[in-house]
Amino acid sequence: MQPLTNNPLVSVIVPTYNQAWVLTHALRSIKEQNYSPLEVLVCDDGSTDNTADVVKNLGLDFVRYMRIPHNGKHSATLNAGIREARGEIIMFLDGDDQWLPGKISKQVAYLRAHPECDMMFSDGWRIETESDQYLTPNPDKDVRYCPGWNADKVVEAGDLFPENQIPVPTIAFRRGFLKVVGMPDESLVMWDWEWPLRAIAKGGNVRYQNEQFFIYRKWPKSITSSRGYIYSAVPEKIRISQIMRGRLDPSVLDRQLQRWKYDYVKEAIKFEKIPSLKDLTSSDYFPDGFFYRLKALYYLALTKFRRKFLSWNPQ
Repeated sequence: MQPLTNNPLVSVIVPTYNQAWVLTHALRSIKEQNYSPLEVLVCDDGSTDNTADVVKNLGLDFVRYMRIPHNGKHSATLNAGIREARGEIIMFLDGDDQWLPGKISKQVAYLRAHPECDMMFSDGWRIETESDQYLTPNPDKDVRYCPGWNADKVVEAGDLFPENQIPVPTIAFRRGFLKVVGMPDESLVMWDWEWPLRAIAKGGNVRYQNEQFFIYRKWPKSITSSRGYIYSAVPEKIRISQIMRGRLDPSVLDRQLQRWKYDYVKEAIKFEKIPSLKDLTSSDYFPDGFFYRLKALYYLALTKFRRKFLSWNPQ
């Protein structure tokens, strides 16, 4: 990759949808970075609240507001900003999250000190809250996003398996490498997992910097707990993992595939997408392993018993 200029322009993509009530905190956390030169592209996915007014009233000359037709896809909103970004380094911050001081300057310094690094990310804090206030992490109470990673490291595919460990709001991409990898896949629910895996598969040097640089505002009810998410995510996880099979431990991969299949059929049984033994055993996601097959059969029998004798209805 080409070396960075002395003061590289950093582009920050801020995807948002109806988050006017917390968007000011995200933009404040960018303003307080005290880095220059900087451009911020607020990509509004057709919000119906006063997002546009919030951005305008801040009066920040380095912030550009982009309104796009509503699509409901986080990745598509992100891509709209990426296409307009001009920076040598591209970063991301969701409209309901925050950065901590020093994020930009420290990551620019890291990329300058490691010219072989194509893409980097760091740690942060998960704070479960419904508050609309500016958040400050409490290390004694709040949970780290990447628990167990206690040193800088070059990241391999196995480090991101079976679950994604990369918080997108901490990513810093060199523009040249982004052109090699391509943008997030808008057809996927699991785009934020597939994207860094693709970067590794393309031969990228992906690095983790062991510092906490952002706050993930975790809402009590999130998309990952929804039925639609389970039905979409499991097939994608299986397909992506099979593509990455050569980079993963086969025994660990196969055990995880069985677990994901069980998670899928359990959810389908719970909400009567799989109502009978025949439907279960003929499902593409009926696990192959004895243990998870037994668990699936037991869960089907238990669910049918509950419905018949206990008037059980899942929420």
